Amino acid sequence: MTHAATILPALTSQLSNNLSINPRPDFLSSLLSSIRPTTPFPSLLATIKQRLLSAPITASLLATPSNIFPLDIHHGESSNLVPPAERRVAGPIAVQVVRYEDVSRSRWEQLEEIEARLRGEGRRGWAVVRVGEDEGQDEDGQLARPQGRSRDDAVWKIELEDAAGVRIWGIVMKRVEGLGAGMAIGLKMVLRNIIVARGVVLLDPTCVTVLGGKIEAMHLAWEENRKRELLAVLGVDEAGIPGA
Repeated sequence: MTHAATILPALTSQLSNNLSINPRPDFLSSLLSSIRPTTPFPSLLATIKQRLLSAPITASLLATPSNIFPLDIHHGESSNLVPPAERRVAGPIAVQVVRYEDVSRSRWEQLEEIEARLRGEGRRGWAVVRVGEDEGQDEDGQLARPQGRSRDDAVWKIELEDAAGVRIWGIVMKRVEGLGAGMAIGLKMVLRNIIVARGVVLLDPTCVTVLGGKIEAMHLAWEENRKRELLAVLGVDEAGIPGA
């Protein structure tokens, strides 16, 4: 029996019991083939977790009826195309962030924040600083936050995707640590006992567990596309001149 076949059940059990995520066996086997067989189990588990969180959810996690959104999530439990006023879904359902927006902010504010992030700028107090490669630090080595993170009155609208590729919008009803300005595209979270109202998931700390993660290529593409969308909506060019 190969090393991968021996260790696979233990890894699957740990990830399912501790994180409520169920990786695809073929994905796990592929990861294990690139890791030294002598790696201690805790280190192996940490490496597998990090790679799962940085991988597309549809390629890395199993899609079974118990851990994805119901097939009728957008239209209710009958042939009626109008979503019910409210329904509860037990889960646990692992999802990833595919796009988001602070609907409490103007389009101009959203554009300015994205441009600042693309320039590598953040805030320390009231000052705008350059954010270095060391995550969360400016060029002086002090903690820097992406612009806008300090706003507690933000209203976040987040599009979520499950392991089957089903997408649905969610609204953050109460502040959830890890969901806010500067969150990463590809960030994973687990939803439990959620309320879905009119086809929208209501998110709050009682039903959301943020696992983390980021898909670099998806994140960069989203920021660039979002910037173009905002420029088009505002009717300006890259220099902010109307009539573009």
